[in-house]
Amino acid sequence: MTMEKPSVSASPQVRLMQAKECGRRQDAKDQYFPPVIFSGAAWPLFLGLYSAKLEAREMSVDAVCACSKVVKSTALRWIDVLIDAGFVHRLDGNVDMRRANLDLTAKGINAMDRMLDTIETG
Repeated sequence: MTMEKPSVSASPQVRLMQAKECGRRQDAKDQYFPPVIFSGAAWPLFLGLYSAKLEAREMSVDAVCACSKVVKSTALRWIDVLIDAGFVHRLDGNVDMRRANLDLTAKGINAMDRMLDTIETG
């Protein structure tokens, strides 16, 4: 067994500030999202869709699944969780459902924006 070297990159004061920031971020997430959003692959899927929205990119189901870094069948189940929670919806217009695009709902965008505002303003 190898011993890990202690980090010397930051002072205890910096680490304390970082730990408090982590707690503040978790509190903000808990305020605007149900706990299920942070389980499994749901959060990386949601973040991928939010980033794509900000970059004005469409996201196919396959592209969203790739954000999760889990097998596709697992990612598809978590996409259904996000849809059931009202944060994500499938876009109409594609005949082949295997190539459907996903997007955040207004509820999903608003929750993320409010959470980020809370983190930013502290």
